[in-house]
Amino acid sequence: LHLVNVILLWRLLRRIRGLPAPVGWAAPLLFLTSPVQTESVAYISSRSELLAATFYLLALRVFVSDWREKHPWITALVVAFCYGCSVTSKQHALTLPGALLLVDYFFLAERNWQRVRRNWPIYAVLGGLMVVGGFVVVRDVINVPSAGYYLKEVTWKDYLFTQFRMYFLYLRLLAFPFGLNADYDIAPSRTLWQHFSWLALGGIVALLGAALWGRRRWPLASFGVLFYFLTLFPSSSVYPLLDYAAERRLYLPSIGFLAAALGLAAGRWGTRRELVWGLVVTAPAYGAGTLSRNRVWADSLALWEDP
Repeated sequence: LHLVNVILLWRLLRRIRGLPAPVGWAAPLLFLTSPVQTESVAYISSRSELLAATFYLLALRVFVSDWREKHPWITALVVAFCYGCSVTSKQHALTLPGALLLVDYFFLAERNWQRVRRNWPIYAVLGGLMVVGGFVVVRDVINVPSAGYYLKEVTWKDYLFTQFRMYFLYLRLLAFPFGLNADYDIAPSRTLWQHFSWLALGGIVALLGAALWGRRRWPLASFGVLFYFLTLFPSSSVYPLLDYAAERRLYLPSIGFLAAALGLAAGRWGTRRELVWGLVVTAPAYGAGTLSRNRVWADSLALWEDP
């Protein structure tokens, strides 16, 4: 499934006009080799992350195809089918309509809202499906023992204030994937002022503001930042989960991180040669880390002895 998702991501990026040429193969390569993906691939209970991502990426791939203009209603139905499959695999896939809108605005409509309106049949179908999907998701997760507002150990305020910090922990894990752990020991923030949660909130606002401000000059980087926050929002907002942090939640958001990082790199060091040399260093290091991390996940004793 992970290899299928890598191929889907590669095919998706090839269909987007205006992307710097190296990004089309650099992003799938880093997505494939990143050590952060190990939990999603190696942990049986996390296979739902992979399956949801498969239908999520497939929906995006169909959306950017020629079908969108030639057969809008057929495209809408196919995307809706993929959306339903993705949501029933993992509930946080509810964000797919938002991801479609980001792809449309930044790359297909070229930051022109008037051109976004041409795809109204797809958004109309997905809007209705999102309402139904939201009802199904709420019904299914409302009484889950490991999540929700009935958790005694975690209140929604504690979870929200703590998640402000987790956005930056996740960014560090994606950029420098060391210190990975199957069960993170996170001290909760009971108030906004505890453990510098207020500072993390300010950082989030600053990043989102920078993405919106630079959307025309740095479209790929802006898209990546917004996609990262969009796909993390369901698991990192006001709906409490028993674990404050988990690497498997980064499977889809990692695409946003890679898009932002490569977008900035292509803008600053735009030549193919420089980007290739960067990948020559980064991809083998990521791959070695993934192999090492996989050995830990393959041994249950080593996994729980891992500090």
